[in-house]
Amino acid sequence: MQKTRRLLAIEKIIEGEVIITQESLLKKVKGKGIICTQATLSRNLRQLGVSRVPDGKGGYRYALAGG
Repeated sequence: MQKTRRLLAIEKIIEGEVIITQESLLKKVKGKGIICTQATLSRNLRQLGVSRVPDGKGGYRYALAGG
């Protein structure tokens, strides 16, 4: 299922890299061959409980809930 594959890809990307914008996350998801729009990505981030947290350098990054 495309949605399950997309959700897993989003989780892996966020866990493995510092992602500071939805745009950069969307490019990485598409780079894995997954078709996705910004609106779908935004809904998926909400569904996964992803939030923006301080990165320790004065900016913010995306992180999974509890991570």
